Amino acid sequence: MLQYSLRNTPCVFECHVDANLDLVLFLLSLLQVMLALHEKTNHLVAIKEIVKGSVPARAIHLEQRLLEMAQGCPFLSHGLTAFHNKTNTYLVMEYVQGGSLHDFLAKKHVLNLDEARFIAAELICGIQFLHSHGVIHRDLKPENTLMSYEGHVKIADFGLAAENIVGRKKAVGQYGTLKYIAPEVLGDKRYGCSADWWSLGVMICQMITGQFPFKAEDYSRNILKARPCYPEWLSTDARDLLNRLLDKNPKSRLEFSRNIRKHAFFSDIDWKDLELCRVRPPYLVTT
Repeated sequence: MLQYSLRNTPCVFECHVDANLDLVLFLLSLLQVMLALHEKTNHLVAIKEIVKGSVPARAIHLEQRLLEMAQGCPFLSHGLTAFHNKTNTYLVMEYVQGGSLHDFLAKKHVLNLDEARFIAAELICGIQFLHSHGVIHRDLKPENTLMSYEGHVKIADFGLAAENIVGRKKAVGQYGTLKYIAPEVLGDKRYGCSADWWSLGVMICQMITGQFPFKAEDYSRNILKARPCYPEWLSTDARDLLNRLLDKNPKSRLEFSRNIRKHAFFSDIDWKDLELCRVRPPYLVTT
């Protein structure tokens, strides 16, 4: 075993990785995230290592603040603490051991409606929590959606988030991942929380159909101009939900999102039990 100890810091952690797994070590190096063991509690945690100067200090402080704020919602990745030494800053986060939604979709390709509905509902709870605190995530996608061992989702990676978006205040800048970016963001316009709801629409489409809602050829132009495309077999409720989330008008999209929990697609969801994590996921997560 390869032992990695973070010494001379307020907290002491050890990271154990099989020294023979060169690929794992390589990937961990690229991601700058380490799996570590807290010596006092014997709990696994994830540590994000950031080389000082490689990322603007304000971005690090933003992510740290949002990770702390996220502790108020079970559907967001939680921050535990942060510390630094002369060369690096470390963000310590809960370890979510079920992998990502991206991994889950890679194995299953397409989810049934019950599975997609459950994941979408938990994502809605997390997104609404962020928006209620004036935060736009700006990079919602399966890769940034972690899954617990039980199967509950946790939105992660707040590095591109915009905060203090309240009232008429808007965000600016083309942030995010192309296939999940809303038209107003891609068009370099001022935008609000509605941008996240577009991203959710793309994710739901991906979960249910195994496809993106726009043709791959000239994807940027299709986001701005084309209508979304769905398989003919898609249910009426699912089709209506996607059309409302993938509405190119951010105002009407945002207006719909205020009552999204009442949409027919979610008629079987008990939102109170869901928010308390009392609803068992309708699938098993294997890693």
